[in-house]
Amino acid sequence: MKRLCGCLIGLWFGLWLFSPTAIAQTTVIPETNANTLAGAIMGPGYTINSATVTTATPVPTGRFVSPNFTVTSPPNINLAAGIVLATSGVSGGGEEEDPPIPVTQGRRRGDRTGGIGRFSLGLPGDPEIDAISGGTSFDAVSLTVTFTPATTRTFNLRFVFATNETVPDVYYNDAAAILISGPGITGTLNLALLPEDVTTTVSNLDGSAAHIPDAFLDAGYANITTPLLTQPVTVLAGETYTLRIIVADVGDDAVRSAIFVAPGQELVNNRVNLVITGSALDASAPCSGYATDLVLTGVLTNLTSSPVVLSNVFLQVAVLGASGPNGIFDFIEVSPNPHRLRTADQATCSSGGQASSIQSVDLSSQSPANFLEPGDSQTVTFRIALPTTARFRFYVNVYASEDPTPTSGPSRRAQTDTPRRLEPIEVDLSRFLDRRSPSGRQTPAAPAGNPASTTRR
Repeated sequence: MKRLCGCLIGLWFGLWLFSPTAIAQTTVIPETNANTLAGAIMGPGYTINSATVTTATPVPTGRFVSPNFTVTSPPNINLAAGIVLATSGVSGGGEEEDPPIPVTQGRRRGDRTGGIGRFSLGLPGDPEIDAISGGTSFDAVSLTVTFTPATTRTFNLRFVFATNETVPDVYYNDAAAILISGPGITGTLNLALLPEDVTTTVSNLDGSAAHIPDAFLDAGYANITTPLLTQPVTVLAGETYTLRIIVADVGDDAVRSAIFVAPGQELVNNRVNLVITGSALDASAPCSGYATDLVLTGVLTNLTSSPVVLSNVFLQVAVLGASGPNGIFDFIEVSPNPHRLRTADQATCSSGGQASSIQSVDLSSQSPANFLEPGDSQTVTFRIALPTTARFRFYVNVYASEDPTPTSGPSRRAQTDTPRRLEPIEVDLSRFLDRRSPSGRQTPAAPAGNPASTTRR
């Protein structure tokens, strides 16, 4: 039996709302594999050609797996799971500094007492950070990725900058950057800008709309930014681009700073509507060991107001299995042949398509191509391999990049609202039995509740 918490977001032949849940703390897992780090921030539709990362002891790079940070004001901010690069260890052990205390209680950046000491990674600085900060950098930690997009699309990321430096501080001006270069981009472009269109440095946090002072981030930083969407840039199908994410100390190699980076796609369940408009059982070409396929046809609609458009849309499976006895978030993974989403990216009859799999949404037919404008709808098809024709649960999340317009300039909006939770799809396949069409395919009766409509509560 596998039990899911109520923090997931899904749909039941549409989207059904209920009350939000408590916010979890951020969990950081040290990680030094460059391809793993790159894969955590590159969404579907990108081929990673190569990846390299700087590393040291204690490990300054990792993955964060909880989608929430907890801070004092505002109470909570959200950032999808991604990676962190820091100028000291990310696991909380080793030569870490003491947790920060409020600047209002007397400690300033220059106070080296209280057990802070030195905890240099022993890494060199970076010329890009030198240019951004106007100082001399140390302990530069970076991830470099070369990638190729499958289609021409808008590329962006979401990030949070965090530091224990005093804000403002011109000399100890720790900084971070997200740099990209490639065809169609003039030179090297820094995507990581604050809302005031200035670079991400300690001194530029002063007075910035993104700055949360004395935040007491649960990961151990005194000053952070709200989650920011990077400047969007168009990347061309089949071309190769270089992405470089960097953070470094400036002025000395003490007092840590970090950049948390997540895919540009954010959870948009409360910005879209997904309604199942058709369903059929298809036993014409089932996978070996499976009884049949359930084919669901849905319509995904952008509910956001003008001028927000959605791009890089994908759906992630949260639940795909038989229903359990303990409520809507309880399910049983059927064994040895579990349910399998055959339309998930790279899914086959023998691999992929399980819970956490991703299914990209093809927006190439939209005008303009690859963007879902307010009010626009896109047909989505799910083909699910079924081990038996019995009740099961299918529950997904919808992710997308939000862009002001397809040809917009820089956009770095803070995302501070908590997406609302939604109930899962629950399909009772017993209703489909003995209802065959002339083609030999079983045609289901309409489930109770009218699947072609969405009820919100």
